[in-house]
Amino acid sequence: MDKRSLLWIFIYLVVDIMAFSMVLPWLPSIFELFSGGKDILHPRSERLFTKPGYRSAVLDDSRWNSGVLGGIHTSVFSFAQFVACPFAGAFSDAYGRKPVLIFLQVVSVLSYLLSAVYGSRFVWFTLSRMLCGVSRANIAVLSALVGDQSESVTRTRAMAVVGAAYSVGFTVGPIVSVLCLKRLTDESVVSRLIFSLGMCAAVLNTLNMLMLYWIISEPLIKKDKKPILPYSFFHEAIRLVDPRKLFCFRGMCSNPKSDNRLWQWSFAWFGYLMIFSGLEFSLLFLTRTRFGYTGRDQGYMFFFMGILMIIVQGGLIRRFQAGNETRLCSLEWLKVLSRYFRTNVQCGAIPFG
Repeated sequence: MDKRSLLWIFIYLVVDIMAFSMVLPWLPSIFELFSGGKDILHPRSERLFTKPGYRSAVLDDSRWNSGVLGGIHTSVFSFAQFVACPFAGAFSDAYGRKPVLIFLQVVSVLSYLLSAVYGSRFVWFTLSRMLCGVSRANIAVLSALVGDQSESVTRTRAMAVVGAAYSVGFTVGPIVSVLCLKRLTDESVVSRLIFSLGMCAAVLNTLNMLMLYWIISEPLIKKDKKPILPYSFFHEAIRLVDPRKLFCFRGMCSNPKSDNRLWQWSFAWFGYLMIFSGLEFSLLFLTRTRFGYTGRDQGYMFFFMGILMIIVQGGLIRRFQAGNETRLCSLEWLKVLSRYFRTNVQCGAIPFG
């Protein structure tokens, strides 16, 4: 892949992730708006997931209830992404990367417009986030496009650029939303905040769609490829979302012991990601409830974490020598466990940071 194409893909990804992550610092405020509103579905959901026994053990007020529903809401978003990715990948194998990317970009724009216009209602906001989760399949399709256009020698560097764009987008998005929407941090104007976030993200994704249509090219090897029968890619997508097949690595390595080791590591990685994802999202509601963080404070927190992530991934990880991956991962998991424990016991904002 030439440098110019890689640069445009980098810009596309940064803008896409930035638009997606702009809403993250404001989620606690948004769910508190739903708690205090007259939406039909939200009170029923709150009663369903905050029963008396659970409430007395964990929840003290409506802000904790918002945290629980926010976590469930994020799980729905992730599930939509999980289901959409295999189907998007299968369709892109059959009909090309670019048409599928454009379709997913249209879905993304519609999801943000839906959020902007009707986002103050819990039902419509949830639906918009589900559509946004479906559109997140564009990352997998774009990664496949980068792989198609890269030679074996340059593929690692190209995929590193994709990872770097992901980190930069998550770092810049929250702080950009804070700087652009700092006048809307008051809880009394959260409905205006939802509209502004949705419209900003829709505009950014519209620009991305134009960039995708006019600038980013389709791999030549895909233009001449004959379409696959619909049943074939549908069957393949169903196989990829089958929970029984998620940890099946049989036959991937020449040594059966290596297959078993890969299976064990996949379970360990799944467990780690499950815990980390839960903490990553609940951290927003924890800081909101324990330290009174506003959306602006949450944006600065995301920016600080993003800078650290770029330093560690871009400057430190690549300095480790190959062959010590198992030892390094085990050591880092122990460090993560200690950090989780300290997060649970810290009572002040400065020690917490």
